[in-house]
Amino acid sequence: MYREFFKYEVSKLEPYELLTDESKKHIETAELIDFEDLYLEGSEVLIVKYQRITGTLLDGKALKILEELRVRRNKFTHGLHRDFIEPNYIVEAIAEFLTLIWGTSWISDFRDVMVTEPLYGLFDDDEENMQLLQYLKFFEDYLSQRKFKKLIGMPIIGRRYLCPNCQENVIESGSQIDANYACLEPNEPESIEIHCWLCHGYSEVERRECSQDSCRSNVIYPEDSWKIHVNNICLTCSGEQGN
Repeated sequence: MYREFFKYEVSKLEPYELLTDESKKHIETAELIDFEDLYLEGSEVLIVKYQRITGTLLDGKALKILEELRVRRNKFTHGLHRDFIEPNYIVEAIAEFLTLIWGTSWISDFRDVMVTEPLYGLFDDDEENMQLLQYLKFFEDYLSQRKFKKLIGMPIIGRRYLCPNCQENVIESGSQIDANYACLEPNEPESIEIHCWLCHGYSEVERRECSQDSCRSNVIYPEDSWKIHVNNICLTCSGEQGN
């Protein structure tokens, strides 16, 4: 995946830079040559060209991860497969690449190529959010909270709450997953608004104690005539509140 990313980024600005010096010589002559006879630069050279052409400087941690991926790839491509790779390593490697190199724009880029179909009456952005929710939950199962929050650009400090809009869609689609990717904005005791890092929407809340004895939250989504399922509930435990 990482090599294709660098190839794409370099080709957007200087496509000939994907070719080795030897292959470039064929381009500059009248000699006819098939594309499959040309050679592309290897990963190490591509990384150097990516930084020079895009003006993006990769830090030491990113370069270390890329080198580790290169070595492991070569072992599994050309070696005897004596090493084992656990699923958590693969997920963490993908998350590190997306966080350190691609950046949080990976989510919007992913949306651009996401194939969606109407799901239980949900369309367009709502259906996209429900599909993206599945991916976020998958990452969250493998990553620490700190790494996961960095992956999606969520503030490291601060409690998470249910997003009323996304949770309404979750229930409408028949899912059992909590869409708890909302944070107070700003993260202060008097804040009356939350921002969701899944749908990027905002919702006004009330700051009063939850009526459920076992819950100590004080972020309540009030009465909303536009919503059927998420109405006058605690955005921590989802418990219904009294009148």
